[in-house]
Amino acid sequence: MERQEKINKYVNEICAIALDPKHGYSQENRDGDPDFDCSSLVLHCLSIAGIDARCKGATYTGNMYSALKKCGFEVVTGDGEKGDIYLTPNSHVLIYIGDKTVCHAVEDENGKAKGAKKGDQTGKEIRMEVVNNLDSYKYHLRLKGGTTGKKGIVTNCYYLNMRQGANGNSAIVRVLSKGQIFDIVKEGKDWTLIEVHGKQGYINNAYWEVVV
Repeated sequence: MERQEKINKYVNEICAIALDPKHGYSQENRDGDPDFDCSSLVLHCLSIAGIDARCKGATYTGNMYSALKKCGFEVVTGDGEKGDIYLTPNSHVLIYIGDKTVCHAVEDENGKAKGAKKGDQTGKEIRMEVVNNLDSYKYHLRLKGGTTGKKGIVTNCYYLNMRQGANGNSAIVRVLSKGQIFDIVKEGKDWTLIEVHGKQGYINNAYWEVVV
């Protein structure tokens, strides 16, 4: 499974859970049947995408950092991207889903952690929302791309469109300039999947060369 497919899977899962009133917040019943707390929710969603941080030792926010590093996440800076994880050990963890919006398990129906009643009584126990304090989290983590270890450079054009799919009609995800160096993820006959600053897309093989 490619990096972006994994990200889409765990982001879609956490959003689906947030929209399902069957699932609420509870630290006493946090195994997903039916409720979660912040860490068990993130761990469950990652497992749906084949990222089993539990097998690497993660059970709660206090030991998630080392496990996530073992699963291919790295600390980054700057703006959030879809699928990024923000973590403060022994406090809180959430997943960034894009457009300054996060998804997380926050509190039970009484604004506390116990979760005496199953499910979401308020519609806000597990929620998607815009937050403005992401810089306050200790770790900003992003899933690494699975690159080949080779790098390429844009040539033969001043600007090159990096596209969502391997065809000229696919949506443009980034515009590269001549001389831009990038990581090669997977080479193809006419189009190559590359990664630039954590974002992946396809470029036409006529406009780049392997860095020697």
